[in-house]
Amino acid sequence: MAVLRKVAAPNLPLSPLQYSNSWQEQFSNVLRLFFNQLVTTVGSATPYGSFYDTTTQTNPVSGATNIAHLNTIVTQYLCSVEDGVANSRVYVTQSGVYNIQFSAQTQKGGGPTTSIYFWMLQNGINIPNSTGYIAIAPNDKGIAAWNFLLQLQAGDYVQLAWACTDTGATLPAIVPTVSAPASPSMIFTINWVSSLSY
Repeated sequence: MAVLRKVAAPNLPLSPLQYSNSWQEQFSNVLRLFFNQLVTTVGSATPYGSFYDTTTQTNPVSGATNIAHLNTIVTQYLCSVEDGVANSRVYVTQSGVYNIQFSAQTQKGGGPTTSIYFWMLQNGINIPNSTGYIAIAPNDKGIAAWNFLLQLQAGDYVQLAWACTDTGATLPAIVPTVSAPASPSMIFTINWVSSLSY
């Protein structure tokens, strides 16, 4: 498994008072090793994942927390989606700062305008101040979409939760039409941005 490493400044040898061929060779070798490490690090792939769900996700209990599930892997590297049938946990294998984005299709039947709330969990715990909402009018549709920057440790997992007091609210998967392909109920992406600051 690839491991992301920080690039350390080269430990260059001090120069002698007079020119020395062996010192010049040592100096060149230290620089060569540093630039080889730098090129390898810059050119290496960083963790990412793209997932979506092809089922309509329902809200069976008014106001209860629903954990969004993801049944399809588009692409992944050093990230994975797991957790049995629900496939709700997105794990990372490298520590770092991650950009997490989602888009969710929303829909409701009749009745008054209602709000659907979305928020993030890290290792099963609500992330403070991560909630947002979208208001849905009767017999209307919409898309909720935003992103988060999170510091994650290797082995951590994140989940997206949602809730609504209207049991008629859903995250619908949309079937293809003659002119457009199918549309997932939930799209979730995660990208490694940088190492953690220490």
